[in-house]
Amino acid sequence: MIIAATMYVMRWLVIYPLINNQAFSMDFQVSHLDFFMSVMVMVCLAAAGNIINDYFDLKVDRVNKPDRIIVGNTIKRRVAMASHHVINVLAVLLGICLAWRYDQLVLAVVPVFMAGSLWYYSILFKKQLLIGNFVVALMVAIVPLWAGVFDLIALNETYGEYMVNGPQFFSVLWQWLLGFSLFAFIITLIREAQKDLEDIKGDAVGKFRTLPLEYGISMARMYIGLLSLLCIIGILVVGIPISEISQKPVLFWLCFIFTVLLPLAAGWFFTVRGKGKRDYHTAATFSKVAMAGGILLTFFIH
Repeated sequence: MIIAATMYVMRWLVIYPLINNQAFSMDFQVSHLDFFMSVMVMVCLAAAGNIINDYFDLKVDRVNKPDRIIVGNTIKRRVAMASHHVINVLAVLLGICLAWRYDQLVLAVVPVFMAGSLWYYSILFKKQLLIGNFVVALMVAIVPLWAGVFDLIALNETYGEYMVNGPQFFSVLWQWLLGFSLFAFIITLIREAQKDLEDIKGDAVGKFRTLPLEYGISMARMYIGLLSLLCIIGILVVGIPISEISQKPVLFWLCFIFTVLLPLAAGWFFTVRGKGKRDYHTAATFSKVAMAGGILLTFFIH
Protein backbone atom coordinates (compact mmCIF):
# COMPACT_ATOMS: atom_id res chain seq x y z
CA MET A 1 0.00 0.00 0.00
CA ILE A 2 2.89 2.35 0.77
CA ILE A 3 4.42 1.64 -2.65
CA ALA A 4 1.16 2.31 -4.49
CA ALA A 5 0.46 5.44 -2.44
CA THR A 6 3.98 6.73 -3.06
CA MET A 7 3.71 6.33 -6.81
CA TYR A 8 0.31 8.01 -7.09
CA VAL A 9 1.49 10.85 -4.84
CA MET A 10 4.54 11.36 -7.06
CA ARG A 11 2.29 11.50 -10.12
CA TRP A 12 -0.48 13.78 -8.83
CA LEU A 13 1.12 15.87 -6.08
CA VAL A 14 4.67 16.29 -7.41
CA ILE A 15 4.72 15.96 -11.19
CA TYR A 16 1.24 17.26 -12.08
CA PRO A 17 1.48 20.60 -10.17
CA LEU A 18 4.80 21.26 -11.92
CA ILE A 19 3.52 20.55 -15.43
CA ASN A 20 0.05 22.06 -15.10
CA ASN A 21 -0.08 25.49 -13.44
CA GLN A 22 -0.13 29.19 -14.31
CA ALA A 23 3.19 28.95 -16.13
CA PHE A 24 2.71 25.62 -17.94
CA SER A 25 -0.25 23.72 -19.29
CA MET A 26 0.76 20.16 -20.11
CA ASP A 27 -1.11 16.87 -19.92
CA PHE A 28 0.19 13.47 -18.87
CA GLN A 29 1.33 11.43 -21.84
CA VAL A 30 1.02 8.13 -19.95
CA SER A 31 -2.54 6.82 -19.64
CA HIS A 32 -4.10 5.96 -16.28
CA LEU A 33 -4.11 2.28 -17.22
CA ASP A 34 -0.44 2.30 -18.15
CA PHE A 35 0.43 4.09 -14.93
CA PHE A 36 -1.53 1.49 -12.96
CA MET A 37 0.50 -1.18 -14.77
CA SER A 38 3.72 0.57 -13.70
CA VAL A 39 2.46 0.58 -10.09
CA MET A 40 1.72 -3.14 -10.32
CA VAL A 41 5.30 -3.77 -11.49
CA MET A 42 6.66 -2.39 -8.21
CA VAL A 43 3.94 -3.96 -6.05
CA CYS A 44 4.49 -7.40 -7.59
CA LEU A 45 8.27 -7.17 -7.24
CA ALA A 46 7.90 -6.26 -3.56
CA ALA A 47 5.41 -9.07 -3.00
CA ALA A 48 7.65 -11.64 -4.68
CA GLY A 49 10.63 -10.35 -2.70
CA ASN A 50 8.77 -10.76 0.58
CA ILE A 51 7.70 -14.29 -0.35
CA ILE A 52 11.19 -15.49 -1.22
CA ASN A 53 12.61 -13.81 1.86
CA ASP A 54 10.15 -15.72 4.06
CA TYR A 55 10.95 -18.91 2.16
CA PHE A 56 14.68 -18.78 2.90
CA ASP A 57 14.36 -17.30 6.40
CA LEU A 58 12.47 -20.08 8.15
CA LYS A 59 15.35 -20.92 10.48
CA VAL A 60 15.89 -17.31 11.51
CA ASP A 61 12.17 -16.49 11.72
CA ARG A 62 11.59 -19.32 14.19
CA VAL A 63 13.69 -17.21 16.59
CA ASN A 64 12.81 -13.67 15.49
CA LYS A 65 9.06 -14.01 14.90
CA PRO A 66 7.82 -17.55 15.67
CA ASP A 67 4.18 -16.41 15.79
CA ARG A 68 4.30 -14.83 12.32
CA ILE A 69 5.66 -17.71 10.21
CA ILE A 70 3.50 -18.24 7.12
CA VAL A 71 5.62 -20.32 4.74
CA GLY A 72 5.56 -23.94 5.91
CA ASN A 73 2.53 -23.32 8.13
CA THR A 74 -0.30 -21.50 6.38
CA ILE A 75 1.22 -21.90 2.91
CA LYS A 76 3.24 -24.89 1.68
CA ARG A 77 6.83 -24.20 0.70
CA ARG A 78 6.39 -25.30 -2.92
CA VAL A 79 3.30 -23.07 -3.25
CA ALA A 80 5.31 -20.13 -1.91
CA MET A 81 8.13 -20.74 -4.38
CA ALA A 82 5.70 -21.11 -7.29
CA SER A 83 3.92 -17.91 -6.24
CA HIS A 84 7.24 -16.09 -6.13
CA HIS A 85 8.09 -17.12 -9.69
CA VAL A 86 4.62 -16.34 -11.08
CA ILE A 87 4.45 -12.87 -9.50
CA ASN A 88 7.99 -12.04 -10.59
CA VAL A 89 7.28 -13.10 -14.18
CA LEU A 90 4.13 -10.96 -14.15
CA ALA A 91 6.13 -7.94 -12.97
CA VAL A 92 8.81 -8.44 -15.61
CA LEU A 93 6.26 -8.91 -18.41
CA LEU A 94 4.40 -5.75 -17.38
CA GLY A 95 7.72 -3.87 -17.34
CA ILE A 96 8.63 -5.13 -20.81
CA CYS A 97 5.17 -4.17 -22.12
CA LEU A 98 5.50 -0.62 -20.79
CA ALA A 99 9.06 -0.24 -22.06
CA TRP A 100 7.95 -1.40 -25.52
CA ARG A 101 4.85 0.85 -25.60
CA TYR A 102 6.91 3.95 -24.81
CA ASP A 103 9.90 2.95 -26.93
CA GLN A 104 12.24 2.73 -23.95
CA LEU A 105 13.29 -0.92 -24.03
CA VAL A 106 16.28 -0.18 -21.81
CA LEU A 107 13.81 0.34 -18.93
CA ALA A 108 12.75 -3.31 -19.22
CA VAL A 109 16.03 -4.07 -17.45
CA VAL A 110 14.82 -2.41 -14.24
CA PRO A 111 12.27 -5.07 -13.15
CA VAL A 112 14.72 -7.83 -14.09
CA PHE A 113 17.46 -6.17 -12.05
CA MET A 114 15.17 -5.71 -9.05
CA ALA A 115 13.85 -9.27 -9.17
CA GLY A 116 17.39 -10.63 -9.32
CA SER A 117 18.59 -8.31 -6.55
CA LEU A 118 15.78 -9.37 -4.21
CA TRP A 119 16.48 -13.05 -4.93
CA TYR A 120 20.16 -12.71 -4.13
CA TYR A 121 19.30 -10.54 -1.14
CA SER A 122 17.35 -13.44 0.35
CA ILE A 123 20.06 -16.04 -0.17
CA LEU A 124 23.28 -14.00 0.06
CA PHE A 125 23.26 -10.22 0.47
CA LYS A 126 21.30 -10.03 3.72
CA LYS A 127 23.98 -12.10 5.44
CA GLN A 128 26.71 -9.60 4.50
CA LEU A 129 27.67 -6.53 6.51
CA LEU A 130 25.45 -3.58 5.41
CA ILE A 131 25.16 -4.92 1.84
CA GLY A 132 21.70 -6.35 2.45
CA ASN A 133 20.52 -3.07 3.99
CA PHE A 134 21.88 -1.15 1.01
CA VAL A 135 20.11 -3.45 -1.47
CA VAL A 136 16.74 -3.05 0.26
CA ALA A 137 17.19 0.74 0.46
CA LEU A 138 18.10 0.87 -3.23
CA MET A 139 14.98 -1.11 -4.17
CA VAL A 140 12.80 1.31 -2.18
CA ALA A 141 14.57 4.33 -3.69
CA ILE A 142 13.74 3.14 -7.21
CA VAL A 143 9.97 3.44 -6.51
CA PRO A 144 9.66 7.28 -6.71
CA LEU A 145 11.82 7.33 -9.84
CA TRP A 146 9.81 4.55 -11.49
CA ALA A 147 6.63 6.56 -10.76
CA GLY A 148 7.82 9.35 -13.03
CA VAL A 149 10.21 7.83 -15.53
CA PHE A 150 7.70 7.05 -18.31
CA ASP A 151 5.77 10.30 -17.78
CA LEU A 152 8.86 12.49 -17.85
CA ILE A 153 10.32 10.81 -20.92
CA ALA A 154 7.00 11.08 -22.78
CA LEU A 155 6.47 14.69 -21.66
CA ASN A 156 9.94 15.66 -22.85
CA GLU A 157 9.32 14.09 -26.25
CA THR A 158 5.96 15.83 -26.63
CA TYR A 159 6.64 19.27 -25.19
CA GLY A 160 10.43 19.58 -24.91
CA GLU A 161 11.09 21.20 -28.29
CA TYR A 162 8.34 23.81 -27.76
CA MET A 163 9.77 25.06 -24.46
CA VAL A 164 12.52 27.68 -24.36
CA ASN A 165 13.82 26.27 -21.08
CA GLY A 166 12.77 22.69 -21.81
CA PRO A 167 15.89 20.82 -20.63
CA GLN A 168 16.17 22.95 -17.47
CA PHE A 169 12.48 22.44 -16.67
CA PHE A 170 12.66 18.67 -16.98
CA SER A 171 15.82 18.57 -14.90
CA VAL A 172 13.81 20.25 -12.11
CA LEU A 173 11.22 17.49 -12.34
CA TRP A 174 13.96 14.88 -12.02
CA GLN A 175 15.44 16.75 -9.05
CA TRP A 176 12.13 16.49 -7.18
CA LEU A 177 11.85 12.76 -7.84
CA LEU A 178 15.50 12.22 -6.88
CA GLY A 179 14.91 14.15 -3.65
CA PHE A 180 12.08 11.83 -2.61
CA SER A 181 14.13 8.86 -3.75
CA LEU A 182 17.05 9.91 -1.55
CA PHE A 183 14.70 10.46 1.41
CA ALA A 184 13.28 6.95 0.97
CA PHE A 185 16.81 5.52 0.65
CA ILE A 186 18.06 7.02 3.93
CA ILE A 187 14.87 6.23 5.89
CA THR A 188 15.06 2.62 4.70
CA LEU A 189 18.72 2.36 5.75
CA ILE A 190 17.68 3.59 9.22
CA ARG A 191 14.80 1.14 9.47
CA GLU A 192 16.85 -1.82 8.26
CA ALA A 193 19.54 -1.06 10.87
CA GLN A 194 16.85 -0.88 13.56
CA LYS A 195 15.49 -4.22 12.40
CA ASP A 196 19.01 -5.66 12.70
CA LEU A 197 18.94 -4.66 16.36
CA GLU A 198 15.47 -6.15 16.75
CA ASP A 199 16.45 -9.46 15.10
CA ILE A 200 19.90 -9.83 16.64
CA LYS A 201 19.21 -13.22 18.25
CA GLY A 202 17.82 -14.85 15.12
CA ASP A 203 20.51 -13.30 12.93
CA ALA A 204 23.15 -14.79 15.21
CA VAL A 205 21.56 -18.22 14.71
CA GLY A 206 21.63 -17.67 10.94
CA LYS A 207 25.27 -16.48 11.13
CA PHE A 208 24.44 -13.12 9.59
CA ARG A 209 27.12 -10.41 9.60
CA THR A 210 24.93 -7.48 10.65
CA LEU A 211 26.33 -4.27 12.15
CA PRO A 212 25.32 -4.99 15.78
CA LEU A 213 26.69 -8.53 15.56
CA GLU A 214 29.98 -7.47 13.98
CA TYR A 215 30.70 -4.19 15.82
CA GLY A 216 28.27 -4.11 18.73
CA ILE A 217 25.01 -2.40 19.60
CA SER A 218 26.68 0.95 20.41
CA MET A 219 28.16 1.22 16.93
CA ALA A 220 24.78 0.38 15.38
CA ARG A 221 23.15 3.13 17.44
CA MET A 222 25.76 5.66 16.32
CA TYR A 223 25.23 4.64 12.69
CA ILE A 224 21.44 5.08 13.01
CA GLY A 225 21.90 8.43 14.75
CA LEU A 226 24.16 9.72 11.98
CA LEU A 227 21.70 8.66 9.28
CA SER A 228 18.80 10.24 11.20
CA LEU A 229 20.70 13.53 11.51
CA LEU A 230 21.61 13.43 7.80
CA CYS A 231 17.97 12.85 6.89
CA ILE A 232 16.73 15.75 9.02
CA ILE A 233 19.38 18.14 7.63
CA GLY A 234 18.48 17.14 4.08
CA ILE A 235 14.78 17.80 4.64
CA LEU A 236 15.53 21.16 6.25
CA VAL A 237 17.69 22.19 3.29
CA VAL A 238 14.76 21.46 0.98
CA GLY A 239 12.02 22.59 3.37
CA ILE A 240 13.30 26.09 4.14
CA PRO A 241 13.03 27.44 0.55
CA ILE A 242 9.66 25.68 0.16
CA SER A 243 8.29 27.32 3.31
CA GLU A 244 9.49 30.74 2.13
CA ILE A 245 7.24 30.58 -0.93
CA SER A 246 4.41 28.69 0.78
CA GLN A 247 1.07 30.40 1.37
CA LYS A 248 0.82 28.62 4.75
CA PRO A 249 4.38 28.22 6.07
CA VAL A 250 3.27 27.58 9.66
CA LEU A 251 1.06 24.72 8.52
CA PHE A 252 3.92 23.31 6.45
CA TRP A 253 6.33 23.31 9.39
CA LEU A 254 3.75 21.82 11.76
CA CYS A 255 3.21 19.01 9.27
CA PHE A 256 6.95 18.52 8.88
CA ILE A 257 7.48 18.38 12.64
CA PHE A 258 4.63 15.98 13.40
CA THR A 259 4.86 13.69 10.38
CA VAL A 260 8.63 13.43 9.86
CA LEU A 261 10.75 15.03 12.57
CA LEU A 262 8.96 13.64 15.65
CA PRO A 263 8.71 10.07 14.28
CA LEU A 264 12.44 10.17 13.43
CA ALA A 265 13.24 11.51 16.90
CA ALA A 266 11.02 8.89 18.53
CA GLY A 267 12.71 6.15 16.52
CA TRP A 268 16.11 7.44 17.61
CA PHE A 269 14.95 7.59 21.25
CA PHE A 270 13.78 3.97 21.24
CA THR A 271 17.00 2.97 19.45
CA VAL A 272 19.22 4.60 22.08
CA ARG A 273 17.13 3.62 25.09
CA GLY A 274 16.15 0.22 23.76
CA LYS A 275 16.47 -2.69 26.13
CA GLY A 276 15.28 -5.46 23.90
CA LYS A 277 13.33 -6.66 20.88
CA ARG A 278 10.12 -4.75 21.66
CA ASP A 279 11.86 -1.35 21.87
CA TYR A 280 13.77 -1.86 18.62
CA HIS A 281 10.59 -2.99 16.90
CA THR A 282 8.94 0.24 18.06
CA ALA A 283 11.89 2.22 16.70
CA ALA A 284 11.56 0.56 13.28
CA THR A 285 7.81 1.26 13.31
CA PHE A 286 8.44 4.97 13.92
CA SER A 287 10.81 4.99 10.93
CA LYS A 288 8.03 3.54 8.80
CA VAL A 289 5.72 6.28 10.12
CA ALA A 290 8.34 8.88 9.11
CA MET A 291 8.41 7.46 5.59
CA ALA A 292 4.62 7.64 5.39
CA GLY A 293 4.90 11.18 6.81
CA GLY A 294 7.21 12.12 3.96
CA ILE A 295 4.44 11.09 1.57
CA LEU A 296 1.87 13.07 3.57
CA LEU A 297 4.15 16.11 3.48
CA THR A 298 3.66 16.32 -0.30
CA PHE A 299 0.03 17.40 0.27
CA PHE A 300 1.32 20.52 2.03
CA ILE A 301 4.10 21.09 -0.47
CA HIS A 302 1.44 20.89 -3.17
